Amino acid sequence: MMKKLLLILVTSFLLPSPLIQAQTPDWSTTIASIFYNHCAVCHHESGIAPFSLLTYNDAFDNGFSIEADVNAKIMPPWPPDPNYSHLRDEKVLSENEITAIDDWVDNGMPIGDTSLAPDPPVYNGSSLMVNPDETVYLPVFTVPDVGDVYWRFVNQSGYNETKYLNSVEFVAGNPSIMHHVTVGYDKTGLAHQDDLDYPGPGCPRDFGSNPWNKIFMSQSEGRVTSLPPNIGFRIPDSSDYVSDMHYYTSSLGEVDSSKINIKFCTVPDVRSVSTEKLIYGDEPSLIDGPLEIAANTIQTFHLQSSVFAEDQSLIGFGPHAHLICKSWKVYIVTPSADTIPLISIPNWNFDWQGSYMLTKVIKIPAGSVIYATAVYDNTNNNPHNPNNPPEDIHSGQERGNEMAQVHFWLMDYQPGDEDIILDSTFYGIPSSQESIDGQLAMNIYPNPASDVVHLISNLPAHDVNWQLTDLFGVVVKSMNLKNVSEGVYSHDVDVSGLCAGLYQLSIQSGGVTAVKKLIVIR
Repeated sequence: MMKKLLLILVTSFLLPSPLIQAQTPDWSTTIASIFYNHCAVCHHESGIAPFSLLTYNDAFDNGFSIEADVNAKIMPPWPPDPNYSHLRDEKVLSENEITAIDDWVDNGMPIGDTSLAPDPPVYNGSSLMVNPDETVYLPVFTVPDVGDVYWRFVNQSGYNETKYLNSVEFVAGNPSIMHHVTVGYDKTGLAHQDDLDYPGPGCPRDFGSNPWNKIFMSQSEGRVTSLPPNIGFRIPDSSDYVSDMHYYTSSLGEVDSSKINIKFCTVPDVRSVSTEKLIYGDEPSLIDGPLEIAANTIQTFHLQSSVFAEDQSLIGFGPHAHLICKSWKVYIVTPSADTIPLISIPNWNFDWQGSYMLTKVIKIPAGSVIYATAVYDNTNNNPHNPNNPPEDIHSGQERGNEMAQVHFWLMDYQPGDEDIILDSTFYGIPSSQESIDGQLAMNIYPNPASDVVHLISNLPAHDVNWQLTDLFGVVVKSMNLKNVSEGVYSHDVDVSGLCAGLYQLSIQSGGVTAVKKLIVIR
């Protein structure tokens, strides 16, 4: 009897008790990495956020407000709905990460063992880009007393040849007064002439001819817009860089001096990206216009692009509207009636708008149409309504009016474009994975498979050759591609027509090879 009692007591100490609480998350082992991955890009010294989050003391001082904002899904700011479509560099905290922050704050925000803490990211002051090829400096500007200030600055490039812009970063000189900026180029020279005709520096955005510019960035927060190494925005020779700024009304007398950091494509056979405004708030794109929203009404507008005459490859897009807008949804309908979701923003926020890139290039087949639905709430229930009581809202570029437009980044389609990965975090292989000892990094899944096999690899060169062979060495499927972007590559291999059995899938790029066995089942 005594031996049984002793055994029960010993066992009770060894077994986990339901009364024992899970260990409280601490800064060093849990919270630091969450903040570094999701928050520090804005929350660092000289960043656009009001405080830094690179140290424990930074986080401790702001812990309670951080907890409130992440639970309200205010921070990190990410308006698109991740349940509709995933987009590159998605700033979305998981429920586990939110729970960890809650537990950390509610239990006194312990620091933990600092020797286990990750190194904080390093930022070059307010700039995120390292070693740009060129920096374009905007003039020193004092914000005038004209309410919301929409101002245009023009910088002549001086280029005597076409260049391809691969990465671009706008660095606000005074981020506290900046609502958003749109950066692009003008080939006509009209924007530069407007700049000369106004006493300046720069000129109001709607001064003079106000030409339409080719946009390659629109943002409300600090970020670098970058493309794969062999893809770039085409900047014709003698073009002018155009920066359209929106300064807050409260910025009267404030001084700004911003800059644009640029990197160019340096590889051969560069693919050209163009910016096209395919959705806009006038006929024929606006189906049920005009874009007028009467006071005390909620109105839905439907928009569409023209029919695509040729296959195109889509990289990204940027919807735009003002304060009355409540939601956006944009999607493609192909000739076979398939719907491809692009973006849904269920709670449009004028203060957090920008351009978004896909996680993977999408092919738009000829005959497709892009559709968009935009909802506007001109009632007192809209907390962003600038008028109380509400007033009739008309179409126009100023903040008190409304707009409805979406610009798209497009390339002429080439076979294999739909396999170009723009954000590897969604495709099962880290973009930093490199070839080791002459072997190419490759994953395939599912394995065994009966329908489609997903092949994912990290290419060291701008070519890829893969083939699927049976046990007798007979090639049953293969593909040879040139000018494929260096980096993460994926392709869906259809095995639905193959007999059950053992196969070998091999891929070669830049002189290195990977080989995997594949089982096909029925």
